[in-house]
Amino acid sequence: MAAHSMFSKSQVAQSFGLAAYDYDHFASLQQYVGYELLKMAPPLSMDDAVLIDVGAGTGFFSVELQRRYPNSHTLALDLSEGMMRVAIERVATVPIVGDAESLPIKSSTVDLVFSSLAIQWCNSTLAAFNEFYRVLGPKGYLLFSTLGTQTLNELRKAWSEVDSHSHVNNFMSFDDVLVNLEHANFEVLEFRRELIRSRYSNVMSLMKELKGLGAHNLTQDRPRKLMSKRSIKKMLHAYPKSRPEAQEEYVEASFEVIVGLARAGVR
Repeated sequence: MAAHSMFSKSQVAQSFGLAAYDYDHFASLQQYVGYELLKMAPPLSMDDAVLIDVGAGTGFFSVELQRRYPNSHTLALDLSEGMMRVAIERVATVPIVGDAESLPIKSSTVDLVFSSLAIQWCNSTLAAFNEFYRVLGPKGYLLFSTLGTQTLNELRKAWSEVDSHSHVNNFMSFDDVLVNLEHANFEVLEFRRELIRSRYSNVMSLMKELKGLGAHNLTQDRPRKLMSKRSIKKMLHAYPKSRPEAQEEYVEASFEVIVGLARAGVR
């Protein structure tokens, strides 16, 4: 089982901040996952429900949540100040710069926490789930997605042919995410995963997308100097290509997407 990557929060915030203005251009996977997650959105009976989009990024799904729940009050929160500067142009409320592991929100004041492809950047998924539980009112809902251990396996294996450094972020296993969710006292209503294989014309296109998303390698054990042309060439050679019978050569990248719907209990 791969260990969960440890991140510097300031570097995560800076990386996504630098990508903020081009992020939506590269975020086709993120948008697909977010819309699939919205299909699981629970009904909220109250007219003045409070929703929070944790890891809101550019506010794309904060807007979609407001459409889904038109009588609600939707808050957008992200670790990156740069992302929140973009979000402020599209969301109805003032975006909040904040950390999922230490939410600047009062306890028991939220009816739905929505977090799509964000908690994989937390150093403790359990801490994030505990915070989500804390801010949710009784019977409040958590709707989330994150990335699992099979994500970018092809790129990870190709780099392992070059050296022993960490070149690709490691993510938490499906089972460990579920254990953390249960340890945070959530009642799990839905929990599943999907392995998505995205196609690229070449490996450099994949790496350009990761950089454009601000989602390139942010692990503590990453190489601290630029890779040589020889090392990059070795990695490219090791990366699996399309089958010989394919009309056009392409590469695939795997993304293990874990989604869940859970409910906070009565306290």
